[in-house]
Amino acid sequence: KMSIKPILGCWLMLCAVVLTGCQVVQVVSGPLSAIAVGASGPDSAKITVRPHCCPSSALLIETSQALSQQDTQWVVLEMPVVVESSRQPVKAVEVCYQIKSAAGKGRTYISQTRLTDMTTPDINFIVMDDPTDRYAMGPRCYQVATSVRPKGALSLNLRVVIGDADDQILLGSSRLIY
Repeated sequence: KMSIKPILGCWLMLCAVVLTGCQVVQVVSGPLSAIAVGASGPDSAKITVRPHCCPSSALLIETSQALSQQDTQWVVLEMPVVVESSRQPVKAVEVCYQIKSAAGKGRTYISQTRLTDMTTPDINFIVMDDPTDRYAMGPRCYQVATSVRPKGALSLNLRVVIGDADDQILLGSSRLIY
């Protein structure tokens, strides 16, 4: 019997766990807890992240200037980890997004998908790093295979390139697949 139950304690996030018996299969997260981070931390961010209109549960990523790969701009999202699933590896991470570009395909994209695992606040271990550029213009989801066994808090880090100040990236749900 399959049921959907909310994860308690997810602040400013839309979360659900899909259960099959007692085994966790997926953990789904909305993007509203995201923060913008630049090369030297949040204070150096050249992008802004905020709720999008229609639906307001999607996240809008934008900037006031064109940004290249060398600008090192990240969107960081908290990924809820179910404690009972810590013995199971995360098999994949799924990210749903849409690019809106005035200049056309290829100038605005997600350039890197990364998972980090943090226990103590002084270090974040990179446990998955995928350098595949994601250029799709319409609403799309992609998956990156992994075999991460979380030891602490997981964060999804998306490196973004915005080729024109009028371009935008929208984020929908993200999912950990066990």
